[in-house]
Amino acid sequence: MLQALIALSASLILFSLLLRKEYVLTGIIIAANVFTYLLTTSPNGYIQVNVETALKYGLSMANIKAGAYWTLLTSAFIHANILHLALNMYALYIFGIISENHIGSVKAAILYMASLLGSDMLSLIVLPAYTPTVGASGAIFGYIGLVLSFDIITKKVSISEVATIMIWVLGMGMAGVNVAAHAAGLLVGLAFGLMYKPQDEPLRHT
Repeated sequence: MLQALIALSASLILFSLLLRKEYVLTGIIIAANVFTYLLTTSPNGYIQVNVETALKYGLSMANIKAGAYWTLLTSAFIHANILHLALNMYALYIFGIISENHIGSVKAAILYMASLLGSDMLSLIVLPAYTPTVGASGAIFGYIGLVLSFDIITKKVSISEVATIMIWVLGMGMAGVNVAAHAAGLLVGLAFGLMYKPQDEPLRHT
């Protein structure tokens, strides 16, 4: 109970700091991820999630075959350790604000869920059945793909931008990265952006 109160208090404080009507969705998602992380890592001193939690709430074909369909969603709110959370929330803060600012909260929410499900499906296909995958990066890469698509359409894309994103997709050489989830989320975001097409209003970078 105490751990839940600590997690809730920290998340509400964070949300209040991030709260602005222009990107309320991004603030909610970040606060939800921080809340879940604090709640699930409290037994380990908030350093990393325990194996049992990852196996139960992470996405794997074994869980899906067992009827644990909720892991398609819960896996996106579980993070392996504090570095994993920090990197994902930083990326979400940057690209979430840009995306939500440009397409609005409703479309941004649809894109987030579509990217999450797309990354889930590819992960289930390519990962070993009993290997759980956790983290919000697949959904976040949908936002990265959206920004990239707008830069392609407006002819502002550069080789360095594409190269940087490819490095991110590959997880910057870090072990245990779900490259399939990154790639799937990126492709969903690209497709969404190319279908949406920016209007006369320029993409606002923050």
